[in-house]
Amino acid sequence: MHNNPNMDSESSLPDTEDWQIVFEPYFAHPETALGLARGFASIRQYLKAKPNVLPVIDSLDLAIEVLFEHTQFYSDAYELYQTMIEGRADTAHEALAENLGVKF
Repeated sequence: MHNNPNMDSESSLPDTEDWQIVFEPYFAHPETALGLARGFASIRQYLKAKPNVLPVIDSLDLAIEVLFEHTQFYSDAYELYQTMIEGRADTAHEALAENLGVKF
């Protein structure tokens, strides 16, 4: 049992900062980060059918969100964003942005 009164109100589940620390090594491994996120998504899908697991699902959602920053999707999306705002977009870039639901 802990003696820290500040811990009494804290959840035992990881928060965003915890996930960021845990997943830092994945920065150099975008394919592995994507694979792990897929695994978490599968676990999340399985848990949705179970009672009383909403906090766990919320924590998995945070993990998946943090892992996104370590995938190729993140850097490619940012590159598309930069291309669009700098006026370097060709019709292929514009079509991709439109398919993603970006209005410009």
